[in-house]
Amino acid sequence: MKKLLTSIAVTAAVCTPLCIGNAVAADNYPSREISLVVPAPPGGTTDVVGRILGKYLSQELGQPVIVMNRPGATLPAAVGQIQSKQLKALAITSAKRDPLFPNVPAMAEIYPGFTADSWLGIAAAKGTPKPIVDKISAAVRKVSTNPEYINNIKKLGAHVTTDPSPEQFHSFMVAEKAKWNQVIDQAKIQRLPSFGE
Repeated sequence: MKKLLTSIAVTAAVCTPLCIGNAVAADNYPSREISLVVPAPPGGTTDVVGRILGKYLSQELGQPVIVMNRPGATLPAAVGQIQSKQLKALAITSAKRDPLFPNVPAMAEIYPGFTADSWLGIAAAKGTPKPIVDKISAAVRKVSTNPEYINNIKKLGAHVTTDPSPEQFHSFMVAEKAKWNQVIDQAKIQRLPSFGE
């Protein structure tokens, strides 16, 4: 079951679905618009989060952030249908109940240890100089503490969590990949090429 609420991990890292492009010399970065590649069609959760983040990153970095869509799926419609009681949420796949749906149990209450959070992150293009990655990471961490930004993300039924560094986010992604590779192997599911392969 697809997670009904999204946990957002935002920071600069080496490889995740949202990618920052147009890297230039680190000393004057950014000196022009920044491309934010979103692997989802316009209107989906990933797109909406990318656009909200892009707005605040533009303010923080002093350059426009342009969202470039590369198609995927949607979550705000599901959240709206649950809130309007058109859909009944049976469980949330995060480790604990969500304040937006306090009467919906977490799967971990039924199956201890179960968690299947969906998350979004920011990545810089391979070969981006570390000073640029660090600058983007610092800007994302700053945006992620902005109460207005957090409120906008909460309206989507999502949460903002931020890894302290690109390296820690990368470690998180490696662990997530290993976890889901084990599930795929145990279930004998045919593998599809992953992002960047």
